[in-house]
Amino acid sequence: AASVHAGIAERRKAGALPFHDLPRQDVSAIERYATERRGSFDDLVVLGIGGSSLGLLAVNAALRTPFPRLEPFPRLTVLDNIDPVRVSSLLGALDPRRTLVNVITKSGDTAETMSTFLVLRRWLEDRLGARAARDHLVVTTDASKGALRKIASDEGLAAFVVPDGVGGRFSVLTPVGLLPAALLGIDIRGLLAGAAAMDRRLASPE
Repeated sequence: AASVHAGIAERRKAGALPFHDLPRQDVSAIERYATERRGSFDDLVVLGIGGSSLGLLAVNAALRTPFPRLEPFPRLTVLDNIDPVRVSSLLGALDPRRTLVNVITKSGDTAETMSTFLVLRRWLEDRLGARAARDHLVVTTDASKGALRKIASDEGLAAFVVPDGVGGRFSVLTPVGLLPAALLGIDIRGLLAGAAAMDRRLASPE
């Protein structure tokens, strides 16, 4: 165990484990966006699979509720499956005027996420108009690469960045998890403070 700990410390010192530095990031832009949107939506729909959804589901279950029937407002729905019956039944139950959609894919090209995004964007545009629909979409993706980044730039969508070097399974403490958490009313500074405290505790092999 001591050898493994020393190896991790060396890799971190060399900059090979950037997720270790996430507890000390600036989250002011996330907080500003969440504050601006507060009260404007009843349902947050997150589109993402794997690391883009599992961390958020864990945080929501731990800090709000693990039971969908007890989900407080704003309610969280994670669409991590492209099953058309599931997607259409959800859309039939949502009010597009009170729905915010967060599309999450680091590559910007994840087939399942992007196909679901196209369905929900069309749903919003058909009911609200193309201009108004943009206010109901926020994306989290690579800073410069991928189809989603291009769409966000071309259409003027609100967008946040998945930092380089942080894989999906470690991304819950990036905008991947922090943005929807903040939109749900979770104290993300407290979340990061807890992560920083654990980081300090684990600095010693004891």
